[in-house]
Amino acid sequence: METQGHIAGSASALLGLLPFVLGSLAAPLVGIAGEHTAVPMGVVIFLASFLALVSYYGLVRKTSLAVQASR
Repeated sequence: METQGHIAGSASALLGLLPFVLGSLAAPLVGIAGEHTAVPMGVVIFLASFLALVSYYGLVRKTSLAVQASR
């Protein structure tokens, strides 16, 4: 949020809303396979972790490298 400056409040609100949105999307995916096994929950957790890692290397890492290159 440091890089957002004048819209830091909006950035904070978006970061607060994001877990609720992602949770509302993930919960039905877990429930599709039924309630007799925890495998769907494990698969959804793994996919969410993998997507977080891909997002980090795709978005955050490029930004931090660009900031370092400009110094």
